[in-house]
Order: sequence, then C-alpha cells, then structure tokens
Amino acid sequence: MRRREFITPFCGAGALPGGVWAQPAEKLYRLGALLPAAQVVRSFREATVAELAKLGFTEARNLVIDARLSPSDQMPAIAAELVRSNPDAILAVGGEAIAASIAASDTIPVVMYGADALLRDPNLPLSRSRGNATGFAILGPELDIKRLEILREAVPTAARIGVLVQPSTPNIEGRMHDLATAARDQGFEPIFIQASGAGDYRAAFAAFRAAGVAALLIASHPQFNTDAGELAAMSLAPGLPTMCHWPEMATSGCLLAYGPSRVALFRRCAEYIARILAGTSPRDLPIERPSQVELSYNLRTARALGLQLPTTLLARADEVIE
Repeated sequence: MRRREFITPFCGAGALPGGVWAQPAEKLYRLGALLPAAQVVRSFREATVAELAKLGFTEARNLVIDARLSPSDQMPAIAAELVRSNPDAILAVGGEAIAASIAASDTIPVVMYGADALLRDPNLPLSRSRGNATGFAILGPELDIKRLEILREAVPTAARIGVLVQPSTPNIEGRMHDLATAARDQGFEPIFIQASGAGDYRAAFAAFRAAGVAALLIASHPQFNTDAGELAAMSLAPGLPTMCHWPEMATSGCLLAYGPSRVALFRRCAEYIARILAGTSPRDLPIERPSQVELSYNLRTARALGLQLPTTLLARADEVIE
C-alpha cells in the first residue's frame, strides 16, 4: 500500500524539460556504465535504459551501451577499461564506481549516482558539478543517522543496536564515527560489525548475538541491497528488527526501510545522460540530492518478530507491506 510517490528536485533547478532530443540519424552514441551489483544492473536496464529510449536514445538504433559489473576491489581496473573504450558518457553507481571513474578520466562526462563522499568536499558546492562529473547524491551518511533514530524509536528499550557496515564504503571510518556519536546522543551503544558480502554474514550475526544487540541497522551499500532478502532472513532467527536503506528492501523482508526512490533516481540519471549526449556540459547540470524520502514498513516481518511498532511511527509510513 503506497501512500505517496516521490520526485527529486534540488539546488534550485527545476525539473529537466521532457520530450525527445532529436539527433542526426547517422550519429551513434556510446554510453558506459560502471555498476556494483547485479540488482543495480537490473534497475539500470529497467529504469535508465527504458527512460533513455523515451528521450530518443535507443539501443540497436543510435545507442551502444557498455555496462560493466564490478566488485569494489576491481573498480579502478574496470573503470580504466571502460574509459579506453572511449564512451560519450559514463554512468557510475556507488561511491567506489564514482571515484574510479573520475580517477580514470578528467574529460569523459560522468553521471554520478551516489555522490555522497564528494559532497563533503568544501570545494564542491551542491550547485556546481565537479569538472566532468555531475549527478545525484543519495545522502547515505545523513540518512543512516536518521535510520538509526527511527530504529531506536521502533525499539525504544534497546540498550545496544548493531550496525552492519561494508568495509569498502567510502569514508567508512568517518561514517562510523558519526553514527557512534548519534547513538550516544540517543542513549544507546552501537555495535559495529563489518561484512564484505555473503561469506561474512554468518560470522557477523554470531557476533551481534554475542554482543546482545536488540536491533540492527544495515548501513547503506549496494552489496547489502543485493543481499537484502538473505540479510532479512538471517535477522529473523535471532529476532532482530532491521532497518534498511532502500524502500524495496522492506519488500525483501527488512522490518523498516527509509530512503529515496531508487527507480526515480535511475530515471533522473537518464535525463542527465540524454542532456549530455545532446551536447550539454556536465558543468551546466547541478548535482542534485533527494528532497523527499520514503518510510516503508513490513507488517509480515513485524508479525514474525512479534513486534508492535509505536502508532506514531506507523502513522508516518509511506508504504505498509502486508
């Protein structure tokens, strides 16, 4: 049951004009994409590529797409390969992909999906792009703190709350410090456990159980999004209420999710890509961040946990999964 839909304007810029940007029939455009997880590839295909077709850039007609799926530790090498293919633009999803793409080229336009680390640079105001790069932030660090607050509200008696973090996350130490400060301000102890992927989850959950955590924040990272169903199932056995980052993760079984619409952001990426392919400089496209987020609640998971959330929290939910 969805109560509100979501749009993402920012920086004083209005929505980009719709319609199709007409191009010469003989022109063939090349789009590179550096993607961190299989689920991201699906979203890219279903939202970005489909939206590009509406805007006049269609595969097998005037657009060639070179999409590369890469684990975090191989991002620099894969980005370098992608740059050598000389695309007209690159879509980089996630902090690791963004950093690798910008390092690989200072001339090829890069559309960033998840530019959070860059936004902390005092030389990069939100109203301007970074040279050849522009795009969209998802506010992972800021929203993780808000997610922690909401989870605390859901489990008000918790003395300890676990935080699952992915070690390759950009500025991971800074993000953990900020979360620890927020937890102390709210009067509980955070227990941080790092996990790179599925092979680490069993040990991570064992550590959380040994530490006596009463709830779990799954910090934002593409790998955790891909593994949302597995993480949600593993949290049920020890009875851990979970907070995740994308609304879709609540559909996979997380108790709560709080974040922007992933599909809406992928579509906005298509609009930026289309403008760049049509000749607009990245410098003329402002970096945007979400102005609205969704709170999703999985009622089935709550019942399985035997948990009744506060009515004040339920009243704020944009989506209740029954």
